[in-house]
Parts: sequence; structure tokens; C-alpha cells
Amino acid sequence: MRDFGSRRVAASEVPHSPMGRPKKFTRSEALHKAKDLFRKQGYHATSIDDLVRALGVNRASLYETFGGKRELFGEVLRNYTTESLQTVREFLAGQTSVREGFRRLFLYNLDEMKAGKATVGCLAVNTTTELLPADRTVTADLVANRNNAEAVFSEFIERGIAQGEIGRNKDAKAIAAFLFTFNHGLSVLAKLQSGRDELVRSIDQALKVFD
Repeated sequence: MRDFGSRRVAASEVPHSPMGRPKKFTRSEALHKAKDLFRKQGYHATSIDDLVRALGVNRASLYETFGGKRELFGEVLRNYTTESLQTVREFLAGQTSVREGFRRLFLYNLDEMKAGKATVGCLAVNTTTELLPADRTVTADLVANRNNAEAVFSEFIERGIAQGEIGRNKDAKAIAAFLFTFNHGLSVLAKLQSGRDELVRSIDQALKVFD
């Protein structure tokens, strides 16, 4: 997703292989690989050895660059939620209808999961079920993500109200909170249900909140 060009790699980003040959890697590349692993296995089931193999670095380089598994996971989660939210913001900005915009967003998410990503799911949702409420730092990160996502949803709904598509009696913030919750639930249900049609009907039912 990014062109790193000829960016100079910091010393902390240059690990050494067991044979002593330096192997360059970018922080972003490492975070992307770690994200895929954490999404697939979860936090607790992912060991340092798993990360070393997935990132293609040695232990010393991993600890030097990220500080450890917990610190690496925190950075992965924050990057994931930031990038996901930006994608949603840009997607909704390009929609002309609020109702249809949300429908397209939910269908896109559903089809992504049905295309094979349901087995790994959304990192934010997976983390919510695995680490909350015990981990306060992760809780704070996920609460911030929820607040930011609901703000994006609410702003989009307010646009629909201003344009006359949605009634002025509608509570944009309450609807945004409901749709955020629904979208997270959709990610979970996609792992349980193989049929797409039933989930599509659930999407259409949820969007009746605009009626």
C-alpha cells in the first residue's frame, strides 16, 4: 500500500540473520506481517518464535525495534484501526445516498469475509473478544476507535439529514452507535453462518433505522 522508495532504514530496522548477514526490513512491512499473524492466531496464541519467523527477523532485532510482543501488538492494533477508519471515511465520502452508502459498506465487508477473510476476521473485533476487559491499554485503544468510527458514521448521517434524505427527527449519534455495533456483530456472524442471503437480509433490516 505504500511506496517506501529509497528511504534510509534506521539501525534498529536492520536485523541480522543467524549467519550474520544483515537483512533489511521496514517497520511498516513488519507491522503488516505481524497484523496478518495476530488476525489469524490471536494475541495469546502467537508466540515470539511465531513472530520471528513471520517477520523474518531474529529475536534481538524484534525486541530492539518494537520492545516486545505486547508493544508490537499495540502498535499493530493502532495502525490497523487508523487505516481501517480512514478507508471507511473515504468510502462514505464518495457516496451520494446515506442509506445506500451504509448498505454498500456492509456488503463490502461481508463479501470480504466471505471471500476467505472470515477465518481471520476484524482485528479490532477479535481483540475485543480476546483481551477485554482485562487489558486496560487495549481497552482504551478500542474505545477510542469506537468513538472515532461513530463520529464518522454520525457525520455521514448528518449529511443525509441536511440533504433531506433522512428525517430531521432522527438521532444521528444514536443511529451511528447502533450501526457500529451492528457492523461488529456482522463480522462475528460471518464466521458462524455460511449463507450470505440471511446476512444480507439482516443488513436490510438494520437499515430500516432510517425509515
